[in-house]
Amino acid sequence: MRITQHSPFATEDQPETVQKIRKGRGRVAAYTSSKPWVRREVRLSGQAEMRKVIRAARALKVTLQCDETLEELRGLAYESYRLIAIAEHRNPMDLPRMHPATVDRLTVNYLRHVRTVYDQSLLRKRFTTSDVRSWYNKELKASCLEEIASAYPALAGECERQRMMITQTLDEAAVSQTLERFDAAA
Repeated sequence: MRITQHSPFATEDQPETVQKIRKGRGRVAAYTSSKPWVRREVRLSGQAEMRKVIRAARALKVTLQCDETLEELRGLAYESYRLIAIAEHRNPMDLPRMHPATVDRLTVNYLRHVRTVYDQSLLRKRFTTSDVRSWYNKELKASCLEEIASAYPALAGECERQRMMITQTLDEAAVSQTLERFDAAA
């Protein structure tokens, strides 16, 4: 016979009830448990797991392998963008007609995806849930952006914009960017 959390036979001092709940229905049952100490224990274990993931991502050494000048990198980034756009049956805009902020975005993305190096064996190591993996990826992206901004100060503004986009929701990022533009204009 299985005793659930709502059973009249389940008392708070029976640890096997909690164990059966966790084994049977997992985190969902623990989050919706009527016992506050069960909910707190699961919440704290999730936070500890998240902190462990963030520490692992921050411990990862990110290096930038690049010998080209900024103009050469912008050309390489545009060429990469053009090839991807053609492969996706899109019509890429010519480089001289592109807005400088768009070229900076392409350059930062090119550097982040193609020119940064980190230990591949540590990536997504034992991260089974998507929320943990997304936290890890956000921390890794922030590390890459920090490395790019230190190597190329001309791209620091774009790196900061992308960092804001990953640390805030899209609405908060849009509001803060609008306020920054308003302050800059004043």
